[in-house]
Amino acid sequence: MAARTLEDASVPGGPPGPQMRLGLQFRKLIMANFKKKSDTIESRKKPPPVETLAEVYYYRKQIDARTEMVLILQDGEEVRGTIEWYDLDALKINRKDKPNILLPKHSIKYMYKADDREG
Repeated sequence: MAARTLEDASVPGGPPGPQMRLGLQFRKLIMANFKKKSDTIESRKKPPPVETLAEVYYYRKQIDARTEMVLILQDGEEVRGTIEWYDLDALKINRKDKPNILLPKHSIKYMYKADDREG
């Protein structure tokens, strides 16, 4: 074999250097197999869903059963009646002796079944 000169020595990925003159071999740097951030995020537990549909289920159950409800409003007023329908922001309440009323949800402090308090 012919002697290799500095010009003949080509190193993959870079120009020839003094390492070839010294006879040192290039070694591949071995990196630890670290998990990527995306891998660790996927392996974590996922948070619970924001919407559990419990509210939807409760309203649907009361509407279907035509349960008389008592709603206490933020100002302390008490409204009695059955829920006719609901949407994201309001409830429509059918009352027996008074006109029906559309209540925004943010004005309701809490509600319960009329039978629960009386019985």
